[in-house]
Amino acid sequence: MALRKKKPPEEAGGGDAWLATYGDMVTLLLTFFVLLFAISQIDVQKFNLLAAALSNRGASPEEIMEIAEQSSIKNLDEISLEDPKAPLDEDANPLQEAFDSIVESIQASGMADKVTALLGDDFIFIRFIDDMLFEPNSARIRQQDYTLLEMIGRSLKLVENDIGMIRIDGHTAALPENPDYHVSDRDLSSERANSVLKYLEDSVGIRGDRLSALAFGKHRPIASNDDEEERKKNRRIEIMITEANDITMQLDAIYERLID
Repeated sequence: MALRKKKPPEEAGGGDAWLATYGDMVTLLLTFFVLLFAISQIDVQKFNLLAAALSNRGASPEEIMEIAEQSSIKNLDEISLEDPKAPLDEDANPLQEAFDSIVESIQASGMADKVTALLGDDFIFIRFIDDMLFEPNSARIRQQDYTLLEMIGRSLKLVENDIGMIRIDGHTAALPENPDYHVSDRDLSSERANSVLKYLEDSVGIRGDRLSALAFGKHRPIASNDDEEERKKNRRIEIMITEANDITMQLDAIYERLID
């Protein structure tokens, strides 16, 4: 009886080996997307596309392009490869930009009834009235008011090199004669103005040569002091932001004359 020869086993083939190649391809594709986004001008649509692509690990090229279509980017040609540094707008007004940001901060804080902002041709004026920022007879900034003051300070910090001076004025109200009241209006208004100044300088980081403080005490009222409601208007902190630093320019001129 003739023996039948066994056929050699067929070489192994197929299996899941292709998954490794597929995974490498997807990884390279996502890396390519990252590279494109890194050298292109960032905008919201592109950011959303990248975030969606990276959050779908293992997504196929078709799925990634579907994400792109949902983000209103139809093809890669729409991704800009231009210099991401957009030309500066020479007509941009730094005071206007700062003012808009300040107004948004005031509105977001819900303190529009106690904080007023005004924009002039070459200045921004901000007024905090009554118990805004401080407790009665105290020069310590209230904890709950730091947030708004910081937001306003950050808005000014962005344009500090484009402005001349940030002046903080302290005001108090004239009270009826009271032998038990021993607080100095001058001292209190000075300490309050300097508390705001030091916060803007030390905590927000605004340059010290852009900051100054004045104490008016009770001598610049904006309302009568006949009743408490009127006195609330006179207790206030005011911040004046100007384009030109007139005080420094005058001092420099005086110093030059003294040296001569």
